[in-house]
Amino acid sequence: MRVMLGESGGGKSMIIKLTWDLQKPDSGEILIDGEEITGLPEEELVRIREKMGVVFQDGALFDRSRCSRTLPIACRSARRSEDTIAPKVGEILSFVG
Repeated sequence: MRVMLGESGGGKSMIIKLTWDLQKPDSGEILIDGEEITGLPEEELVRIREKMGVVFQDGALFDRSRCSRTLPIACRSARRSEDTIAPKVGEILSFVG
């Protein structure tokens, strides 16, 4: 288990966003368990995300992401098949307006 602590504005949420591929890096590498994840396809990122758990305060991770980007992440984490994700996301977005 790893814990990340630091002062407000210190970059904790940014590091998590980068490691979960919620934001793309401008340069450099991102290694998870020694594996470079920058540029991995979504199905490989699901495998990487399954190794991690995140507890965060407020909406720090998804504060600037569109629902249409974050809902598929949850669907993939729940092991939904790719052909069912887009319809499910559409259903959820229609429900909440």
